[in-house]
Amino acid sequence: ARRQRQMCIRDSYWGGYRQLDPQAIRTSVDDLLRMFENGRLAPVAGQVLPLERLSEAYQLLRSRKSVGKIVITM
Repeated sequence: ARRQRQMCIRDSYWGGYRQLDPQAIRTSVDDLLRMFENGRLAPVAGQVLPLERLSEAYQLLRSRKSVGKIVITM
């Protein structure tokens, strides 16, 4: 049986690559989208909040207390 490799991407910063190697960003995004389409990538939605609680969501991000993505519903 083939063993599944697990990976956790906590965050990333691609700002410098925009000038140094823009193709690296395009390749990385293409790879991420392909993994998502193939079911190999499962983003974590840590919280789902209504738009009315947007300021709370922002505070969770700023305080680094959020786990996964924060989804805002409208």
